[in-house]
Amino acid sequence: MIQILHRRAGRAGLVIAALLAATPTPAVAAGDGPDVLERFVGRWSGAGTVRRNEASGAQSVNCGMRGHRRAGGLNFAGTCRALLIFSRSVSVDVAPDGRGRLVGSYSGSAAGTAALTETARDATSVVFRVDWPKPVYGDTVAEMRISVTGTGFRLTVVDDVAGAPERVTDLAFEPGA
Repeated sequence: MIQILHRRAGRAGLVIAALLAATPTPAVAAGDGPDVLERFVGRWSGAGTVRRNEASGAQSVNCGMRGHRRAGGLNFAGTCRALLIFSRSVSVDVAPDGRGRLVGSYSGSAAGTAALTETARDATSVVFRVDWPKPVYGDTVAEMRISVTGTGFRLTVVDDVAGAPERVTDLAFEPGA
């Protein structure tokens, strides 16, 4: 399962970012080496819920993503849609930093481009610190967890909303067209 903890606006984007960033890390976490990133190359389809901001409720979304190898890391990009309500392009770029961690960036959130830094991993999941360029829900920091699930992965984001942790993103991805 992929679980992403997040603290910021642009939930759809954050979710995608978490998804992208976390995807490569779980593979590396399994101890299979950098070639495990190959698992995420190709097309992915996802669905779930996203809360875009503090004033909105959770909205059902469908996402189409494509993973590409890049400079020893991974680029994951695509679009998430909520019927006619919104459509957002998102991308995540992560690569090893030379110290055993994955680092990179996420773009697609209304808050701007965020920095991603791996903070923990195990055989099936990875956790990233998300640093936003401006406050979302009152701060600029979020936490994201992504977990491998069978042939796919799950991404969840939990953020502080009105002072209490809340799952603002919950997406499941499987190989797709």
